[in-house]
Amino acid sequence: MVARVSVPSLFLAARDSQLWPCEHAAWATSVNASASAVTLEDCGHAMCVDQPGAVSAAMVEFLR
Repeated sequence: MVARVSVPSLFLAARDSQLWPCEHAAWATSVNASASAVTLEDCGHAMCVDQPGAVSAAMVEFLR
């Protein structure tokens, strides 16, 4: 599915997520040229709680 997405996509990943391996975000960029990924260091699955500033910064940069 990810390979067929035709619009720019941002995959945010948390290095220390307990639920979703952060390598999935990098994989998404390998199968879709429109995808980009940001991995947040020292961050658990609840990215908006652990690092709200970094999440916001990544989203703003992507939307620019």
